[in-house]
Amino acid sequence: MNYAIVFRLLGYVMLIEGALLLLPAAASWIYGEWFVLGVFLITAAVSAAIGYALRGIKPQSKVFYMREGFAATSLSWIVISIVGAVPFVVTGCIPNPVDAHRCQHPARGGGSAQRHPVLA
Repeated sequence: MNYAIVFRLLGYVMLIEGALLLLPAAASWIYGEWFVLGVFLITAAVSAAIGYALRGIKPQSKVFYMREGFAATSLSWIVISIVGAVPFVVTGCIPNPVDAHRCQHPARGGGSAQRHPVLA
């Protein structure tokens, strides 16, 4: 398998995700949520830096088979999910990623017993 091309594609995905994380940063700036703004900006910068580093990997062969496509797609979904969840975990909106399926945060009036009816 051509790992270099898979990681290069992941680099492009992380660069795009870093750019897209600037949209919620702009919204938090408009609403004056300075802590959240910092978290989104740091996450965007780290994502873009890792993406830029991965983008620099030069594959020896530019042949792209289905195996590389499956790997790049599945890893992209995983990376996007993890990096996109980081600001919410750091700010405390999702206190525990394992319990992210709960309907409401306990500090905002919801209890730990309140769960989504389908997932309960």
